[in-house]
Amino acid sequence: MQSRKNLLTTLRSEPKGVMARCFDLKCKWRIHAFLMQHGIIFEVKKLVDTHSCTRSNKAAATMATQGWVASVIIDKLKSDGDLAGFLDGCRPYISLDACHLKGRFNGVLVGATGVDGNNSIFPMAYGVLESENKKSWIWFLELLKKTIGTPNGLVISSDMQKDLDIAITQVYPTVEHKECVRHLYSNFKRHFRGEFFTRNLWHAARTYRLTEFERLLNEIGEVNNDALTYLNENHNRIWSRGKFGTTSKCDYITNNISEAFNYWIGEVRV
Repeated sequence: MQSRKNLLTTLRSEPKGVMARCFDLKCKWRIHAFLMQHGIIFEVKKLVDTHSCTRSNKAAATMATQGWVASVIIDKLKSDGDLAGFLDGCRPYISLDACHLKGRFNGVLVGATGVDGNNSIFPMAYGVLESENKKSWIWFLELLKKTIGTPNGLVISSDMQKDLDIAITQVYPTVEHKECVRHLYSNFKRHFRGEFFTRNLWHAARTYRLTEFERLLNEIGEVNNDALTYLNENHNRIWSRGKFGTTSKCDYITNNISEAFNYWIGEVRV
């Protein structure tokens, strides 16, 4: 199969992979992309993204773009790349986060990441928004909910960005909403510093016993009642293991799996 400008040709195309090169046999441009083991995501194994042929260099406007790469595999993604893997093989746990696109394309890339039975990250869905605002987050979450519904015991973890928090409450009002303790602590220490506050806060987050959680917070209140008031008023989502539900079988207190996903796609964001 050749592109309409006869600059690209497909060497191999099948449900589990695609290989393409420049139509000029001497040109080094090529791409190899294959379906990963879980059958959801295509991974680009090899990409030489600079044409060495004279003809291609003169026709820069027709060189391969992100849109072309997507068009090559879009039909396969439609048939194979759905969210069934999350419903069939993952825990009912979703981590939400966003990162800015840094290259020629502006916007914010948002992602929903799950955890499979082997405690590995499971990228579920992503979208590109004009900015992190309530309307955009609601749009993304409504599409996600339309696809996966509300699995029993569903947990959503986030950094409690204001508009995201509102969107989750509107679209998923009954789910367990966890707040990333790392982000909580980052905000908390701007107002209340010291080894005592740091130790008690993190111990309160890590404990599985509700009585221990309450004891540690009471100690914070005895030393500085303003600190306890701050936590109750500004961080009233679930952030301690002592308050986690048991259905998801996931005791993460941070949003690190989303951070791992953002790092993983770092090169394509530039």
